[in-house]
Amino acid sequence: MKKYIKHEKITKDMRIILASESLLRGKALEILGLKFEKIPSHIDEDAIQDKDNRKRVRMLAEAKAAEIARREKGAIIISGDLITIVEGKVLEKPKDIEEAVQMFKFFSGKEMEIIAGLCVLNTETKKILSISDSYKVKWRTLNEEEIRDYCRRYPVTKFAAAFEGDALLRFGESSNGPYPFLTGLPMKQLIEFLRANGIKI
Repeated sequence: MKKYIKHEKITKDMRIILASESLLRGKALEILGLKFEKIPSHIDEDAIQDKDNRKRVRMLAEAKAAEIARREKGAIIISGDLITIVEGKVLEKPKDIEEAVQMFKFFSGKEMEIIAGLCVLNTETKKILSISDSYKVKWRTLNEEEIRDYCRRYPVTKFAAAFEGDALLRFGESSNGPYPFLTGLPMKQLIEFLRANGIKI
């Protein structure tokens, strides 16, 4: 059986579960001082579709939280999802490194919209937060050597559009929107919900 990363619980009676294996989302919760477990969800993301990208990203985050809630009780479940759009095209996870390289070449020097969905579910009270937010980033013009270096060193096939937020620090030229998207989670709303549900931050 696969081992999950476990952290000491922050309260005696309420667990916090991150429904994701994302390193950046995990880092975001660690920055907040939260003690949590990582239990990734197993949903069919391709089965969840909607023409409205902001709605779809919320639906994906909700589906992930609901899937974990069916298995885990007495917990606050945090889930998220990202959709990246360039020139009207939604960029999914690449099939292999070469496709990831081609994605980087495609959005090199262009503006990208990043839409983040967040769902936080208290399995005891049934209180739920489900939101989406977006921002735009302008990528600098990238050369093939640095693209291939990134694709060799990171698990790009696990990321939508072949990157996670840390790539913005290396390749981003400018941005228009909240900095916390570098974590993959809308942090302000997450903090407010957790405090309203008795979690000290």
